[in-house]
Amino acid sequence: MVPRAERDWTPHASYHLDGTHHMKSYGQKTVRRHGQALTGVFTGTENLGCFAGHGTNLAECDQVLFHGVLEVPIGVLGAHHGTICIDLVEPGCQPITAIPSHKVVRRKTFTDILPHVVITIYSPRQGTGARNNRF
Repeated sequence: MVPRAERDWTPHASYHLDGTHHMKSYGQKTVRRHGQALTGVFTGTENLGCFAGHGTNLAECDQVLFHGVLEVPIGVLGAHHGTICIDLVEPGCQPITAIPSHKVVRRKTFTDILPHVVITIYSPRQGTGARNNRF
């Protein structure tokens, strides 16, 4: 889930056991595709989505409620800059998702489940223009 001030927005991505992947916004599926099933051997990578445009007034999370947390420095994510990408990866693989005009600020691989979950935080490189997020 991507927290938004507008309650009806609720953008989110889902990846189901059978490999069905969708993204929703305002209750409508905006992306639909089929990837690898999670019931057998998982190979390579699958991108779950990249999300940009973040509020800065979010509450801090209670870290004991989560298996792991990726902390992001203040100022990296904002309304017009910073992007979060989430990938499923086979152990030993790196995500293939890349934003050429951005640099990786933080990346964390959660290895307590298979496939592993990789969260990457991107920030625009100097001089590339923060409003030009392209995936």
